[in-house]
Amino acid sequence: MHNDNNKLSHKTEHLISENPKFLLGIFNSKFFEFAFYRFYMGGGIEGEIKGEFIKRFPIPSITKKNKYLAEKIEDLVDQILELKKQGKPINEKRIEELYTEIDNIIYQLYNLTEEEKKIINEKITKKMIKEL
Repeated sequence: MHNDNNKLSHKTEHLISENPKFLLGIFNSKFFEFAFYRFYMGGGIEGEIKGEFIKRFPIPSITKKNKYLAEKIEDLVDQILELKKQGKPINEKRIEELYTEIDNIIYQLYNLTEEEKKIINEKITKKMIKEL
């Protein structure tokens, strides 16, 4: 099945995209985590993200106007993956800085106000993701 956002979704709700690193950045952002726990967290195993939630979560289309933001997210994801490939010891401070940059870009993409950003930042304590 093909939808309007150039993504394919199978019955099992696997998401296939032309921009997987863009999605990876979104799905590992504070905004996504906040939305997940605030609006979805019900049923299933705690922390399990079901396809039904992913289908309802608004993913911004990449346009000429915001393409540079999507490319920046992809670049930051590449940097995180490269740091994690280097093995132990992981430069967790640098990785956290990269996640923060991604979060700030995500806030721009979703046109969040300063008050909304503040709420998300106060509610979500970013957990380091051990595996992407």
